[in-house]
Amino acid sequence: MVILLDKLEVTDIVLDNNDMPEKKTQKINYQIENDENLLAPWLFSCQLGTPLSSLQVLLEFSVQTTIELNVKLWKREEDMWVNFLEAISNKSKNYLPETLDLLDLRKSTRKCLLNLCTNENLIVLRNVPGKAQAVYNTTTMTLVAILASAIYEAWKRIELTDPVSLGRIVLVLDGEDVGSRLRAGNKKLKIEPLN
Repeated sequence: MVILLDKLEVTDIVLDNNDMPEKKTQKINYQIENDENLLAPWLFSCQLGTPLSSLQVLLEFSVQTTIELNVKLWKREEDMWVNFLEAISNKSKNYLPETLDLLDLRKSTRKCLLNLCTNENLIVLRNVPGKAQAVYNTTTMTLVAILASAIYEAWKRIELTDPVSLGRIVLVLDGEDVGSRLRAGNKKLKIEPLN
């Protein structure tokens, strides 16, 4: 026979303490406001020109798992994805599509990012415009936000479908006075400063 009981709280039980006054305890509910509080930081900023070896030591990544990209080379989304996929292809499997059409690049990048999220990877973006220059470099900032958002989406997808396979992926924005948040579509991604 199975008996189902409502959840019983310790504060629900009244003890007879031989005429001792009852102490009523206050029930405290701890609520996590959003899942951002549970995630380890993955998006960082560092001062312009921080040596790659320092970032690798600080974040505990090896040379083989590090990708370095210069955002000054990005004029269009296609440039960003080609630069990203070429850098990845030099380290591991070739993800570059046969055509450099934007839709093919996006599809290859999604596949690549899903794979990256199951391994250990450090991605350093050099020359990211800081708060003062962001107004004059809206295209570059938009492209940085697109890449950060794509990494976040790939991570979330693996987390939902196969959390055991999750690796560790870190994105570092190297620039002068990079802000504390990056707006990517309807998301605001928190940036943790390294130095």
